[in-house]
Amino acid sequence: MHFARIGLLSRPLSVREGGKTTSRRKPARPARMSHFLRSFATGKKQAAMIRKEEVFAIGTANKPHGVGGELSISFTTDVFDTAEADYFVLDMDGILVPFYIESYRFRSDTTALLKLEGIDTQEQARELAGHTLYLPVAYREHMDEEDFTLHHLVGFTLADRHAGTLGPVTAIDDSTANVLFQVDHAGRELLVPVSDDFIERIDPGTRTIHTCLPEGLIDL
Repeated sequence: MHFARIGLLSRPLSVREGGKTTSRRKPARPARMSHFLRSFATGKKQAAMIRKEEVFAIGTANKPHGVGGELSISFTTDVFDTAEADYFVLDMDGILVPFYIESYRFRSDTTALLKLEGIDTQEQARELAGHTLYLPVAYREHMDEEDFTLHHLVGFTLADRHAGTLGPVTAIDDSTANVLFQVDHAGRELLVPVSDDFIERIDPGTRTIHTCLPEGLIDL
């Protein structure tokens, strides 16, 4: 199994409008209730339950920009530029929460400044810094195969030929040359090498990574 065959190698994102900074404001919609971070965390406001397998990562919220609630964000794919999404989903203390987009403006082909509805101060924006940005999997159809990277496999289930279902991939550890899947295996972290020798195939439809792991690896 080669990642290149299934489009899992990253490539440079397309340059928008000749590389110039662009901006866009989402069309006006009926007023919505503000999505304040702590209200969601404590359950004071209700949101439809979103499951991890229903979304995929497209970037990261970096840091506040200015004092009006804007966030600097970076993208790992250009799907947002083509999908016309109305909201992002962020993982807030284990709860996947939709934050509706008020406006955004691109600063480069991989970065933008984003204003979310209900996030109106620097302090509120700072609480979102470092969080991964997700979109519903329905928007994945807007992605070219070449846009997929290993980080899009977070949330996929690892299923081994011999050991059965091992659990969901919670993160990709690419801090060293030996890239690893971090898997939640019955409540403990299991580290699985990302290797053509062990991965038989990846099924995007069922969000499953099929492996054939060597004996003893799961017990390490």
